[in-house]
Amino acid sequence: MKNIIIWAVIAAFAPAFAHASYMSGRASWDQLDPASKAAYAMGVYDASNILFASDDEYTRAIKKGRINCLADEALPSDRLATLVDEAYETDPGLASQAPSKVLIQLVTARCERQIREEGAKLSAPISK
Repeated sequence: MKNIIIWAVIAAFAPAFAHASYMSGRASWDQLDPASKAAYAMGVYDASNILFASDDEYTRAIKKGRINCLADEALPSDRLATLVDEAYETDPGLASQAPSKVLIQLVTARCERQIREEGAKLSAPISK
């Protein structure tokens, strides 16, 4: 009986969880308060940089480069969110892109030096 109640609660709140977890573009991003934007940005950043055993060496180099970059630049979560805000503001063409995509593109471009450093350790370094 206890399991049925737990699953009923999960089922009741599943649509809310699904809605909260995906931002489709600037319109949905702009509905978040600053703390929620910071939490979302950090979650996207963390999730996109998890190292998996199945990652090829180039994917690992990119992820390690982004991880090193965040540490080097001491970018807190609120700054990651601000990067997304600034990108949407300066390039209206990004409005239809998910903030997760915008953030990863921004961080990857910003962290090019660290990514290249990790890539240089490979048998065939990453080139632009």
